[in-house]
Amino acid sequence: MFERFKRTIKCQLRRFEYHLSKRVNNIWFEKVRFRQETKKRLNYKNPVSFNEKLFWLNRYWQDPVKVQCSDKFLMREFVREKGLSNLLNKFYGVWENADDIVFENLPDSFVLKCTHGCGFNIVVKNKDQIDQKKVKKQLSDWLLIDYGKLYNEFHYSKIKPRIICEKYLKEIDSDLIVDYKLHCLNGMPAFFLICRERENGKAKLSSYSLDWHRLPYLKNEDSITIPRPECLNEIIQNSKLLSAEFPYVRLDYYIIDGVPFLGEFTFTPYANTVSYYKDEVLLEIGKLLFLPELLHPR
Repeated sequence: MFERFKRTIKCQLRRFEYHLSKRVNNIWFEKVRFRQETKKRLNYKNPVSFNEKLFWLNRYWQDPVKVQCSDKFLMREFVREKGLSNLLNKFYGVWENADDIVFENLPDSFVLKCTHGCGFNIVVKNKDQIDQKKVKKQLSDWLLIDYGKLYNEFHYSKIKPRIICEKYLKEIDSDLIVDYKLHCLNGMPAFFLICRERENGKAKLSSYSLDWHRLPYLKNEDSITIPRPECLNEIIQNSKLLSAEFPYVRLDYYIIDGVPFLGEFTFTPYANTVSYYKDEVLLEIGKLLFLPELLHPR
């Protein structure tokens, strides 16, 4: 019983330290969260692992194009400038205020997204069956959130909160949909993270090389082998153009009837604490990821 009491106290102290650090010092908060998530120390002066270098880039590499491509609205302009508008889903509108949305002007089905964070999405399969006031209230609440402050993902705080509306692709709601997440290091595609059955909250993951050989990178591998996409070369070639300016970015694709669509740019996967890769793999990826000599930790 005494041991249980000690564990409870220890857990409470960790929670207190976590929340206190968030208020007192951003770097302290990051170091505490890193230890809690990875059981390791975060070294900003000499980052080695993939996660450490993601933290370094998050804090010290703040190029405006990173903010643009994190913005779900402005990233469309970036993609068009690269001559790749074919990768973009059909677009219906953008609003700064949820009350300005006129549902009568929208198709029967669509997806509403806030531009300044993750998870701020409302899928409308039939607009006649939704409570419009409730939808607008939810969107308005999301617009007030500074998503970047939740885990010190600074680029999100620089995005102007807006709402966009895109075409609803029913295939994305299917249990069969596969996410093709392409990690790009030093401005070049490197390897894929494949994600399926994410709708139930327990996504099944696998990893593949650029020539579509299975990679033993993950702690828990999906038992299903994903067929090589016919548009694989197209995705890789497009990603060379899209990732050329970034030390690191993950480009998230989905494929509908053989046609690839770009979902988003991801610069801080899992808020920089990627836990699904093996420790030795995180070190190997870290060796391959070179940091820009723009700013240095004090």
